[in-house]
Amino acid sequence: AGPVVGDPRVLPRTYPDAIDSGRFNRVPVMHGSTLDEMRLYVGLEYPQPITVAKYEQIVRSTYGPAADAVLGLYPASAYDDPRHALAAIRTDSAGALSTCAHQEAFAKLEAAGVPVFAYQFADRGAPPLIDLPGYEEGAEHATELTFLFPGLLGELDEGQQKLSDTMVAYWTSFAHHGRPVAPGGPRWPTFRDSGDVLQLAPGEAGIHPVDTAATSHCGFWAAVLS
Repeated sequence: AGPVVGDPRVLPRTYPDAIDSGRFNRVPVMHGSTLDEMRLYVGLEYPQPITVAKYEQIVRSTYGPAADAVLGLYPASAYDDPRHALAAIRTDSAGALSTCAHQEAFAKLEAAGVPVFAYQFADRGAPPLIDLPGYEEGAEHATELTFLFPGLLGELDEGQQKLSDTMVAYWTSFAHHGRPVAPGGPRWPTFRDSGDVLQLAPGEAGIHPVDTAATSHCGFWAAVLS
């Protein structure tokens, strides 16, 4: 079950329609995704390893005439598992959870005059939501939750705990003041363009702005999917 659009007492219109019409409450928004969002779903769909040939067959059956261009950007040789290549394509391009769909949402909200704080969680060593044998989940869907609710999916090492402390401070500050600020943490920029997405990862320079539209080839996907 999910939200039902159309009831004037609850949800009279979809959120894109509300934003386009200007009929919504303009409050600060924190919005983001994970670096390897779709690895979870690809791993569940293909719990056993797939061959390079199988990966290429999936891409060709999905993208038809654009398949050669897609395989050129996401060659199996660039990944340690063909399933990771498939997950990278789906993470960047497909559906509401994709990085490029997030970029579109950031831009739409910013254009409507909403303060947006965008992020991409990028710790590939995070405890996974579902631990699939022989499969590296990376920073898959929901892996950031353990950093906001420590112990939820597993234990954190020292560097991850520091990231967790910073993230909790950002989220708490945002809930209280409408702006994420962490003592000693990098400044979180208000979204103005595609480079204003805050990467969240452990390490000395793990927290910094990134251009996820560039790293996820959003211009390419806009052309392909149109």
